[in-house]
Amino acid sequence: MPIHWLQTKDRIGQASLTSKYITLNSVASLPFRSAYKVQVGVDDGGDIVIAALSKERALRGDLDEGALQNISYRKSYSRICSTELMREIAATTGLSLTEAAQAYETSWDEKEGNLTIMVRKGGH
Repeated sequence: MPIHWLQTKDRIGQASLTSKYITLNSVASLPFRSAYKVQVGVDDGGDIVIAALSKERALRGDLDEGALQNISYRKSYSRICSTELMREIAATTGLSLTEAAQAYETSWDEKEGNLTIMVRKGGH
């Protein structure tokens, strides 16, 4: 009996948002493997943008210390935990964040070195 091997599509970066944290799946986490800190912002389109910072860049002294976030990196995911940050994201984007995770696709901008969480595209 012949076997029909199944093909899966390319893995897509995904971010889950709750009222307390951002979790990035393994694909979205790759650019943050060696990040010392991250900066999180919202672009003009209302999507969330995360930039990885090296230790040298974070400690240079020209960035607002309050804008630097910790990121914990694991083999299968990474996480930014901050209830205050998530309140700011909800207020800025209009998202209603609860303890239930809302998943969104991500996009990596190689040129800018930023990961975008595409919240305007809608969650799953």
